[in-house]
Amino acid sequence: MYKRVFKELDSDEPELSKIEQSMNSMFIGRNLSTYALARYSLLELRVAMSFGNLPQQMDATRKLLMFDKGVSEKSRALDKGTVQRVRYSLFNSLVRTQRFAEALEVYSTIKWEGEKVTPELINTVAKINQLRQEGGQSVIDIDLGERGYSIEHLLNNSLAVVDVDGAIKSLNLRYQRKFKQLSFAAGSEYKYPRSWGPCLVEVVGEPGTVAKLVQY
Repeated sequence: MYKRVFKELDSDEPELSKIEQSMNSMFIGRNLSTYALARYSLLELRVAMSFGNLPQQMDATRKLLMFDKGVSEKSRALDKGTVQRVRYSLFNSLVRTQRFAEALEVYSTIKWEGEKVTPELINTVAKINQLRQEGGQSVIDIDLGERGYSIEHLLNNSLAVVDVDGAIKSLNLRYQRKFKQLSFAAGSEYKYPRSWGPCLVEVVGEPGTVAKLVQY
């Protein structure tokens, strides 16, 4: 089934229905190993690259990279070359969508793993750090999807959610040792002390809501 999906993906006109049929047959198997799940996630990424939009591709990439965490060198579910290519791809996608704080975390992992750091990568990271220090503005398109929430890494400590199409109920700020829930009000700006450290914001609202998260 795995080879069948790859063959279809590499064809001149791949058909999504055939791919989904094969992948559904693969996933109904019981007691799948970590290795099998990792390879399945690799297929999901390939499908997202062929048929999905950029947010779907990033979600598939994040999921795949979860299989590389906490795995010893002898029992990796994914080979190091694949992991490095996927991680670089995620970094570039995060920069393209202005998810700069998450991009910095990926960069930290690249250095920690001892992977090759290109001059272009170093230059991009320097620009992101300059943006953070100067309080420059960045804008992230967010989509609450079917779940009714979206989680984003924050680069700066001032933020606002604008251009809301739908309904947002609250903003949950998550720090390493703190949690703060804020009721959302259109046109409001929010600010937290830099001393609180790295922060994630969980935007909660009606499923399908889209908006823009502005940081500065």
